[in-house]
Amino acid sequence: MMRLSSGKERTIVSENRNVTRDGKIIHCVWHNSVLADAEGKMSSVMSLVQDVTAERSAKASLEKTIESLRVLVTNSSEHMLLLDGEGAVLCSSRYGAAALGYGAKEIEGKSWRTFVPEDQLIHARFFFRDLLRHPAARITAALSLSMATGEKGLFSLNASRVSLGDSYGYLIYVERIATQGSERLPRIEEAPGAGSFGRKKRPA
Repeated sequence: MMRLSSGKERTIVSENRNVTRDGKIIHCVWHNSVLADAEGKMSSVMSLVQDVTAERSAKASLEKTIESLRVLVTNSSEHMLLLDGEGAVLCSSRYGAAALGYGAKEIEGKSWRTFVPEDQLIHARFFFRDLLRHPAARITAALSLSMATGEKGLFSLNASRVSLGDSYGYLIYVERIATQGSERLPRIEEAPGAGSFGRKKRPA
């Protein structure tokens, strides 16, 4: 309140942690604004409080989920990449990054477009489109990708959508199968209720 009474600031936003009578912890954001009289002097302070407990909980859950996936991916002996919902690499195993000619730290933050040549963009879009349409499915594709060395290779991709708290991402297994290869459209191996683009997995 001293900052408001000094007249230098008209509104102050602050956040604090509170404990209710029943022992419940809540997080609140306070919006404190000066109410002035006819002469422009502070006459009172209006305070509005917003309960942001749910938002803080969701954020903590997201951070915990992402951290768990990071540990899983970075310590894996598989060729794995974890992408966020926009297709940027969050992390990778050393083997997944190496398959594309990068170091595990070097590949972080790079967009999927970095690895996809112009003539393969439409196939890559089909790949991500079907991951979005069929969140419970595991999608496979064979695409020609660009490596850090400038060389192109044919890669087998095996991916699924994963939850990142209130968002989502993609967990992708990559395996180089040839130095140069032909284009192949993505396909859905298992997509219950898939449309004409996908195919249902046959019962055993």
